[in-house]
Amino acid sequence: MLLISGVSQRRAAKLCSTTQITVARKLVRMAKFAQIAHEARLAGMKKSVTTAIFDEMEAFEHSKCKPVAIAVAVEEGSRIILSAVAASMPALSGAGAKAPAGLGTQDLQGAQKVWALGVLAITAPGAAM
Repeated sequence: MLLISGVSQRRAAKLCSTTQITVARKLVRMAKFAQIAHEARLAGMKKSVTTAIFDEMEAFEHSKCKPVAIAVAVEEGSRIILSAVAASMPALSGAGAKAPAGLGTQDLQGAQKVWALGVLAITAPGAAM
């Protein structure tokens, strides 16, 4: 409960009288359980989603030199996450001009394909997107 309430791992360890390593291990373990439960729920929804909403955003990791693109697809009514992918992007150079295409561009294009395939596996034929 502490970690989903905005408490840092360090503070959660201190409040629970344990080590940061223990909190990190428990977080990874719970993430695996959540992923398994989410995949099971999506498996039950195969080809039943009629409307999917897409959103993309750009964030930065540590500094503006490490931009990350995040793409998410959710079901319209329930807001269940259908697919989410994050990928590195080429850094912006100067006054908003894109940097030359490199590894970041390839990561982004590959992630977009994985994201789209994940959504197509769940949506019904002729679904609105």
